[in-house]
Amino acid sequence: MHEEPQYVSLRQFTDRRGAFIPNPLDDRWLQQNLSFSHRGVFRGMHFQIEETAQAKLVRVLNGSAVDVIMDLRHGEENPTYLTVSVYSLSHSMDSDEIYALYVPKGFAHGFLTLEDNTIFEYYVDAPYAPEKERSIHWKSLGVFSDIFKNHNLREEELLISDKDQAAPTLEEWLARRERVLPSAEDASF
Repeated sequence: MHEEPQYVSLRQFTDRRGAFIPNPLDDRWLQQNLSFSHRGVFRGMHFQIEETAQAKLVRVLNGSAVDVIMDLRHGEENPTYLTVSVYSLSHSMDSDEIYALYVPKGFAHGFLTLEDNTIFEYYVDAPYAPEKERSIHWKSLGVFSDIFKNHNLREEELLISDKDQAAPTLEEWLARRERVLPSAEDASF
C-alpha cells in the first residue's frame, strides 16, 4: 500500500479551564516520544531502514515548528522520490482543531522549532534500532534558506547535535545504495 504524508485533524475542546484533546490512536503505534526545545533547534533528518523503518505521527503540543520530510522510497513508479515537503505545526488554544502530521515509512524526517519551550510529540510504529538508524545532513536540502527567511532565523542561530552535524550529505548517502524499505514494500507504488 502506497501511503502519502498528510495532515491529521484533531478536535480540541476548550473552555475557561484550558483544553482537552482526545488522541485517537490505533494499535500500530508502539512508542510515544516527546522533545522539549528552544527556538532554533533542528533535529533531523532521521530515518530507519529496512524492516525497522518507522511511520510517525507528529504534532506540536506547545509552541511551533517547521516539519521537513523527504521521500526516500525507491521505485521507478514513485514520482515523489527525493521530494522534500515542508509543513507548519503549532498549537493554539484559540482553535477548535489542531493538526498532526502523518509521516509514512520511507521518509527522512526533521523539525525546526520556532519558539522557546516548543514541545514536540511523535508516535512511532517500530522500535528504535541504532544499527539501522540513518540521517542526512540538513544542508543537503535546498529548502532551508526559504525556511530561515520566512521565520527570521539565521543559520548561525541553529542548535544542532554533533551527531546531526556529522550526518552524511544526501549525495554521500545515495552513494551507499541502501534500501530504505524492504524490497516488497519499496516496489508498491
